[in-house]
Amino acid sequence: MKRFFIYISALLLLFSCSYSGGWKHYGDLAEVVYERPDSVLTVLEGMSVPVEEKEAAEYNLLRAKAFILYYGISDSFDDGSEAKSIEYFSSKGPAPMKVEALSLLGKRLMAENRYEDALKACSAALHYVNWDDPDNRLAKDICRDMVSCYKATGEEINDGEYLFLAWQGMNTGRVRTERARIGALLLLFTAIFATMVWYLKAKRIAADKEIAEEKAETERYMSIAEELQGKVARMKSGGADVLERLCAQYYVNEGSDRLGSSVVREVKDIIDGLRNDPKVQKELERQLNQSGDNVMQRLREEFPKWKEEDFRIYCYTASGFSSTTIATLVEKEKPYVYNRLYRIKSSLSKSANAEFYLSFLR
Repeated sequence: MKRFFIYISALLLLFSCSYSGGWKHYGDLAEVVYERPDSVLTVLEGMSVPVEEKEAAEYNLLRAKAFILYYGISDSFDDGSEAKSIEYFSSKGPAPMKVEALSLLGKRLMAENRYEDALKACSAALHYVNWDDPDNRLAKDICRDMVSCYKATGEEINDGEYLFLAWQGMNTGRVRTERARIGALLLLFTAIFATMVWYLKAKRIAADKEIAEEKAETERYMSIAEELQGKVARMKSGGADVLERLCAQYYVNEGSDRLGSSVVREVKDIIDGLRNDPKVQKELERQLNQSGDNVMQRLREEFPKWKEEDFRIYCYTASGFSSTTIATLVEKEKPYVYNRLYRIKSSLSKSANAEFYLSFLR
């Protein structure tokens, strides 16, 4: 038992040390973002945005930092992910990530010429810096930004290095650091003890609860699948709504352990039938032609060299299906669908009937 506690303690200490650097998932990229922000941007843009909230916040924060370091301005096409990441780590993150978030906020405010607000953000960031690191590039970068803000507001200051040394001198304290570490160790061992007690008491309760939840979920999906399977066959009226609900369930569960269950397997069979049944595509095109001045017929006549997949994606989009539904039906990831749709729009923009064709994709 003694060895077990020593082993657990060592693992937790190792975890805490590895996490103390801040960037849990993108540490290697964060280390080189100042030297090669363009390379970091290239790597990140070749990756999919993570689904998990904390990792997505890290991804968007690092991407925004690389972008502003390389281009000198904030990304004007940002969909709000940068602001959400800053807000996430400003409120929830450990000290190293608070520094990253607040320093990026300072850069954004500087780009908007809001120098007084930028000074406040940078000053707040410096309160979370680990001043025991004598060569902290991030702290020096923040201090340089503060110098720029002071100069922009008319105040004379010489160099960010002096500002950095001043803050370092005020905040460096070995006694404070040692006390913090001792306190952290005490909290760590308390957490270990509490976790072991909780684990022993809650293991059986958690197992019973999980079984009950799985049973309830299986019954719920079974009733949904049985209801929708009959409705999809009558796709001439209201089929799009049914298909949306089916594809949303399949897209979420595809590739997971749950996909192997009988319920999700039944939903998979329905989706496969829709993918491979030419009558479904023909019916969708008929409805679109009927309501849209023969748009699909004219499209096929004007662009005979298009792949059949392009006609399907255009038809699904014009019919109002979501990207989740389309990705499920063509058996591709969402980024692939976005790229194909971009090429379709580029091709249509060269047509004499461009306005007509593109009006169905808005």
